[in-house]
Amino acid sequence: MSAPSVHDHLRPIDADLPDGVYRVVGTADATVTLLFVVDADGERIHSGEVRTVARGDLDGFERVDRPDGTRPVGRVGVSLLETAYWSVRAFVQQLAAHP
Repeated sequence: MSAPSVHDHLRPIDADLPDGVYRVVGTADATVTLLFVVDADGERIHSGEVRTVARGDLDGFERVDRPDGTRPVGRVGVSLLETAYWSVRAFVQQLAAHP
């Protein structure tokens, strides 16, 4: 595999990492830093899990197009409701502080 660039997406095919898709978030002379972004079920995740891989081990990965990474409808709905709640709460607090 040619040297990956930041923002490339890689999938382990013969590497000691959990299945899924990883985004390249850093490169150095001897290593590549990867962020776990899509799990094995194809769901987008925000785990913050970062792995460092030696450039010599990149043969165990394949490049993939930018993954869509779906989220279940229920999780999207809950996220929207949480965002609305916190937005209203912040607005009310600001209104109370500065009428």
